Amino acid sequence: MIRRDPEIGFLWLGSFITGGNDKTLREGRAGWWNIDLGAAAWTGTLMSFIQMPVPQFATDTRSISRADECRLLYLCHDINYTIPPLFPFPPFGSTAIEDTNIDVHEHILCGWDHSLRFSHLTWHCSDGTKVQQGPKVPSMATRLKNGVLQGSVPEEEVDYEEYDSEDENSEMVTRNIFTWLRGDDGFPVAERAIREHEWIDNLDSEDDEPIEGDVHSSFDGHLHGWLLKTSAHRSNSI
Repeated sequence: MIRRDPEIGFLWLGSFITGGNDKTLREGRAGWWNIDLGAAAWTGTLMSFIQMPVPQFATDTRSISRADECRLLYLCHDINYTIPPLFPFPPFGSTAIEDTNIDVHEHILCGWDHSLRFSHLTWHCSDGTKVQQGPKVPSMATRLKNGVLQGSVPEEEVDYEEYDSEDENSEMVTRNIFTWLRGDDGFPVAERAIREHEWIDNLDSEDDEPIEGDVHSSFDGHLHGWLLKTSAHRSNSI
């Protein structure tokens, strides 16, 4: 474990000394651990996909990854998105621009990149004093678990031969991320198949109506500046 990420190896040493390693490894195997962005900044560790920067999008962009959609929702910090997703794994697939949240749509069009910025940590000392510790680099870390920077090594292919689609961990993670992503505005009609999947379908309430309509966008593509500033939801949602 220390060889995999030498810069935080001392934490593993302390964990084994205190006996905290059992719980840590058990939670890791289940894909269940607390996302603490403060701790991630302090240790320089990539703890969740939500930490990765969102690139500047081209003006003719028609869709973005659902991972970037989640990041923009969290950065917009609407009342329903003040905490990051429970699990660190990004959602699969992409979303059409016209099917995104109003705030996300605005920031896709703004012409800037977006990312979390680490300001400082404040240490509350035993003598009552407070010490502020700033970052060496003013941004969230993108260092992989093997200690190298994101993008400095080629991507590896993942072998899904042993993947079990019925695995309860996969079901739990998938349901959670889509509940986080779509719990406020609902699912766009284009995601009907996802909404009706057995892992998601149990989110139905007594007030749910049958899914109707064609798969198409809910915005007409001519949003004006004032509309981007209003609080609105997709009308063409499941």
